[in-house]
Amino acid sequence: LVRMHPVLPALRHLEVHYADGITLATLAELCNLAPVYFGQRFHQLTGKSPIRYLQETRIKAAAQLLAFSDLSIDEIAHRTGIGTRAYFTRLFSRFIEQSPAAYRRAFRASASRGISLLRPDTNGMERYPE
Repeated sequence: LVRMHPVLPALRHLEVHYADGITLATLAELCNLAPVYFGQRFHQLTGKSPIRYLQETRIKAAAQLLAFSDLSIDEIAHRTGIGTRAYFTRLFSRFIEQSPAAYRRAFRASASRGISLLRPDTNGMERYPE
């Protein structure tokens, strides 16, 4: 019998509710674990802290919105739960190594030439095992 990893409920919650205000305590509670122990088990499974994983999930969602929507950068920051445009731009640039506006321009230019810039493991951001 294969047992489910104790942090999978939190991972699934993050995938669906990444735009919501999420705390470590809430995620730990979903898994019936103490917050410190939850953080340790989460890192064992993903190789990342819960906050890092949440940031990466939000940035992936933002990259999709930048590529495939005409939403403003302010709206994308809000919809992904990142908050202000300034913080969104700083966070996006840290993970993707270019500003949201530059990413959108590059994506659209490459798409018009039939090239895709989206990669499932952008900058080392991979998903947890199924």
